[in-house]
Order: sequence, then structure tokens, then C-alpha cells
Amino acid sequence: MSSSHAPTTGTRAHTAHPNPLRDRRDKRLPRTAGPSSLVIFRVTGDLARKKLVPAVYDLANRGLLPPGFSLVGFARRDWSDEQFRDMMAEAVTAHARTPFDEAVWDRLVGGLRFVSGSFDNPEAFRRLAGTVHELDSERGTGNNHAFYLSVPPSAFHSVIHGLSAVGLAEPGTDSWRRVVIEKPFGHDLASARELNTVVNAVFGEESVFRIDHYLGKETVQNILALRFANQMFEPVWNANHVDHVQITMAEDIGLDGQAGYYDGIGAARDVIQNHLLQLLALTAMEEPLTFAPHHLRAEKAEVLGATQAIGPFDRTTARGRYTGGWQGGRRVVGLLDEEGFAPDSRTETYAAVTLAVRNRRWARVPFYIRTGKRLGRRDSGRHDRGGARPPVRARRAVPPRRPRRYAHPTRPAVPDDRVATPHDGADADRGVAAVGDRRGLRGCAAWHRRPH
Repeated sequence: MSSSHAPTTGTRAHTAHPNPLRDRRDKRLPRTAGPSSLVIFRVTGDLARKKLVPAVYDLANRGLLPPGFSLVGFARRDWSDEQFRDMMAEAVTAHARTPFDEAVWDRLVGGLRFVSGSFDNPEAFRRLAGTVHELDSERGTGNNHAFYLSVPPSAFHSVIHGLSAVGLAEPGTDSWRRVVIEKPFGHDLASARELNTVVNAVFGEESVFRIDHYLGKETVQNILALRFANQMFEPVWNANHVDHVQITMAEDIGLDGQAGYYDGIGAARDVIQNHLLQLLALTAMEEPLTFAPHHLRAEKAEVLGATQAIGPFDRTTARGRYTGGWQGGRRVVGLLDEEGFAPDSRTETYAAVTLAVRNRRWARVPFYIRTGKRLGRRDSGRHDRGGARPPVRARRAVPPRRPRRYAHPTRPAVPDDRVATPHDGADADRGVAAVGDRRGLRGCAAWHRRPH
């Protein structure tokens, strides 16, 4: 009698058993990348020094980059490869999240190259192409290259066409290309559509990654877990229990050498129209069918489509910019005195706006959105009342015994004739006030004077 489990041949066939603890939907599982290189445009900028370069080192330190991985920096400075490596070392030491490891650095530093040139210089792009092809043969990057455009929107067109002109945008038969485009993506709807046309004329849509790096923050990602994995909050996450929502991104630093990038963009386009509207969407959206990208995007789009600005704008919005003074025990210059900033610029470093989401869940709940540089302190954590300050703050409304309708003279107007709830004003001195608080803020302008 033969066993049904006995092999029929002399060699036992190997059966691959799936890991029962692995969720195929989890994209965070560590996977070592294949042969490749990364080209960062404007590598001397603040984003590259504080975020991108340290992130590359952290990936290498965790063993998630291939041995021959290479990084090419492109910027206008007249640097050598050695000067670029020194800058990389300083950035990694100051901003990396993992400890500095000499062995890891020695492996990484062999693939670091720097190309000097401007975005509209064809000769600079020819040198870049030569450097990339050289790395293919020396480091084995396999003709797989990603291009990170950490540049102002006005430079996207030049960089895209510069890559196309020297053949760097065309992948081979068994290789790939990626282009990563940083926010802000254009300055209005028409320019964003024009930019899409320019990018897709060179790179296929499957190779284009439009990125908002703020969404990678742990506190931001926790919003979804707080809302949809915690059944305690869902019954009270609506207009019946929430008086208003504040979304704040306050920075205690100035431009720090970003004058060329920041002038003409400002706080509203740099932060509100991407970072903070994304936070608003995560806070106000309904639970998606799944957390697949298309379902998540559909719910975000529905909320943003229902979002409108509240007027009158002279009372519900504010713009400003910082001046010189003292901060943290040192003297700092004003915006117009920053190196490289136009003295007649009207660019703002502080912006605030009041929004409303016109749906059943958030009817008559104002959303206060604000951001600024060189404020009293940094503010980008998440908390409930009484904890560490968040980018998203919701205050619970206490139902009054006898609701009454009135428009408070010192508060921004709220649509739909909101039923106002008097409060004791305990938070007014902290820059927080509920609708109907007689000691509340005088519109959004008070946020500039007290940036808590």
C-alpha cells in the first residue's frame, strides 16, 4: 500500500510555502533594490541636504541598496567630486536617522559623483550623460537610472528636455527610467496641466512619480490608523462633536539659503496647496473601500472637491513675512535681507486660510489652515487637546443648553448660519478659540502675532 505522501521520483520536489505572516498589501517590507543609480538635481539645496542625501545613507545602512549603487549630484556650484563627498558626509552626520558606520560610508562613497552646470546648459547635460554611462561600466548600475527633480517648477521644463536631448530619458530593453518630481507641481491648474504634457512627452506615466515628501512623516501616516483602525473615534468624528479643526505647520527657521527657490512661490504654494490640503483630505475623507492607491485617491478627491474657502477674505485669510530680530539667542535677518532675495518681492512666509468641507459629516465645521517660517517654535506633531501640538487639531464642541445663532464680530464668518457654542475662552491666549468665544482671535491675523 503506497502512501499518498510518498514522492514518485527519486528527488523530492521543492514546494515554496507562503509566509502566513506576510501581507501582500504591505509595501513597507524591506526589499533590496537592484542595480541602479540616482541623479539628484539641485543637490546643494535644503531638501537634498536635510532629507534626500541622509535618506540614501539610511537605506544603505539598512542594507536596502545594491553594492554598486551610485549617486550623482547636479548643481551650479563649481565643486569637485571630493567637495561633494564632503558635503554628503556633513549632511549624513547631521541629519541621518541611523548611526554613522564607516564601512557603510566607504561602500557608498565610491559611487558618488558631482556634475556642475545650470539647467539650461546643454554641455552640462552631456557631461552628466558621460558620468552616468561611466558608472554603468564601473559600478554595474545596469543602465537603470532615477532622476530626482528637487528644483523649482520653472526649471522642470529645462531639466526634462535636457535629459531627453542627451538620451538619458530612454531606457534600454532590460532597463528602466524613473523621474521624481517634487512639489509644488506648477503654480495653478493651467501650469500643472502644461507640466504634465511636458513630462509625459518624454517619460511614460508609469515612470513618473509626483511626490509630497510630507506624507512620509509618521505622524501623518498615523492619521489613517487613528481614524479607521480605532472604532472609538468614528462615532465622534463629525460635525455633531467637532467644533473646528486646525491644521498647522509652523517652522522656527528662515529660508536657510533657499531664496532662489522660495521667491515667487511663498508659503501658500509651498505648503498649503500640497502638504496641508493632503492633511485636510486625510482628516476629513470617508473610509476608502481598500487602501489601494486608486481607492485612497478617490476619497481624497471627493473631499477636496467639496472644500471651499470661507469669506470675507479680508477676515478669514492672512499673509505676512518675517522681519529681522532675535531668535534662539542669535540675531536673524528679515526675509528681504536674505541673500539672493529680491528687495521688491511680495512673496509671503506666513499664510492662513479658513476652509469649509461641504458635506454631511463636516457641515458648518471650519478648518483653519496655517503655515509660516521663523515663528516662535516648530509645530508639526499630532495630539489631542493637552498633548504635543499637531498638524491636525480637532476640538470637541460642547452642546449648549439653548443654542443661539449669531455672527461674532471678531471671528471669521462661518457658512450656513452656524449654531455657535459659547466657551470660557481658556484657549484664547494660546491662539485657539471656538466659534462664539467672545475673547477669541481677531480673524486669522492673530495667528501671525501668536504662532502657537
